Amino acid sequence: MKHTPLKIILKSILLAALSVTGGYSQAQDFSSMTRANQEYKSLLPSFTKSGVYFSNGYVFGVYVKPYESSSRSQDLLEAPLRVSQYFMASCSKQLEGEFSSKDHDVLSTVPGSLRLSGHEIFKGKKGDSFLYVLAVKKTTYQKSCQKGVIFEHINSVKDEVLSSPQNFPRLTEKLGVSEISLLASLKADPSLSPNVETPTANPFGQIYRAPVPQNEKTYYCLSGEQIKRALTGRKIKTSEVSYRTPILSRVSECQGFVKFSPAQNSPEAPQLPIVRQLFQQGRDLPTVIFLLEAAAEVNPTNPEVWELLEAAYRGAGKMDEARLSGRVWYLTSSKPEEAMKKILSYSDMKNGGDYLREKDEIR
Repeated sequence: MKHTPLKIILKSILLAALSVTGGYSQAQDFSSMTRANQEYKSLLPSFTKSGVYFSNGYVFGVYVKPYESSSRSQDLLEAPLRVSQYFMASCSKQLEGEFSSKDHDVLSTVPGSLRLSGHEIFKGKKGDSFLYVLAVKKTTYQKSCQKGVIFEHINSVKDEVLSSPQNFPRLTEKLGVSEISLLASLKADPSLSPNVETPTANPFGQIYRAPVPQNEKTYYCLSGEQIKRALTGRKIKTSEVSYRTPILSRVSECQGFVKFSPAQNSPEAPQLPIVRQLFQQGRDLPTVIFLLEAAAEVNPTNPEVWELLEAAYRGAGKMDEARLSGRVWYLTSSKPEEAMKKILSYSDMKNGGDYLREKDEIR
């Protein structure tokens, strides 16, 4: 008589235990699915619009749209994401008293996602519509719908706005900081030709005026009047600053929204060593400004020139000039974060700028 090895016996017992446990779990899941289906059938006539519907024990995320056979595959991929956004919007509305008006600007402009596990009750064609329904236990929804989750999303959006403001034109406009969105769009746009050159690069001895792009963009300066209209329409401050030198005159005309020619990359301006020394000593601000304005004419692509010029103008109380220099500093810098901080500190943008830099406490 052969004896079964003890190891095999123990393994069989373990597998049997797992099978029983798994069967119990599957039975629970089946029971939950059955109840969700019953509640789904009673609510089905009301599923005429996308959104979130509440029943006794379940919360239903519903995505509905006119059925098109050609887009069915795309609809199946898109539906779970849309439903997760509906859950987030529903949760945000339930907790709306916890958030500031600017928080609501973020939530209404950049929808977050609240991904919940549940039962996919239906996905496919229903009459003339494509219908997707996800049933989530009400207890699961309530545990997940916490203000900390919403604040986490808001903080994430703030970080993204500060790193890539050109991707959030609607939100930056709502927050009153459209300027950083337009500057970032100009900085990131490879399709634009330079709109300012030094007189030495132009045989006619005049500041270069770029031809009209095929698709005119609001942040691209063609003329002083054009850029003023564009900026004023976006509620961005413009100024009247007069210079006698060509580069600074063009910078002023374009309200700082300039793109220099690569030919203007030149060695460090000879004025900079003296300027650095005077800055360290904290003296003779008029001389510093005079030297930096001269440096801007010979080395306009150097972000340090514009950074120091912004600081010098600010120190002298010349805020319009400082703002123009801050814009050029941002556009010429390979690390524009510090320039953005300065731009966001100007009085008309300080409120929105402070909001973006502050992080909501996640509790």
